[in-house]
Amino acid sequence: ESGATATLSGRELTINKEITGGGSFSGNNGIINVKGDADISNFISGSSIVNLNGTSPQTIGGDFTADTLNILNDVTGTDYLEAFNLIYIGAGNTLTMNDGSQLVALGDFTVDGNIIGNNSTFNFGGDINGSNFTLTNTSVILNGDTQQTINGIEEIKSHNNSSAKR
Repeated sequence: ESGATATLSGRELTINKEITGGGSFSGNNGIINVKGDADISNFISGSSIVNLNGTSPQTIGGDFTADTLNILNDVTGTDYLEAFNLIYIGAGNTLTMNDGSQLVALGDFTVDGNIIGNNSTFNFGGDINGSNFTLTNTSVILNGDTQQTINGIEEIKSHNNSSAKR
């Protein structure tokens, strides 16, 4: 409920069904497995590893953050998805960021599966590894504190359809 907070510290937690509500979930120094949909106002897992590893496609809404975020299933992001250290998309899995959503990778971003951006914003602070990007009207911002490396992407097209090759 709105105003309520559930906190996890130093444990492993598996959420087998959906997690929803207007309150907050907070986790530190743990491993959190989310197997269902998540639509909670604030899912802030601090220094935890979060695995999105359901058996059917998942939808993630609200303000959703992790230290390390492992996408191990087909996932659709509808709001704000952020990781402080790493976002990893496993082989055979797709992360789709929908209209108006924002993906923030303050650390590295590794794609062994697929990433789709539909009218969304991507903000990368670390290195980018992978080649299966499909971006439609999606803003990509590179804002690392140190030099960033991009591996696997051969061509980037701007809004005016000109292209730049590396």
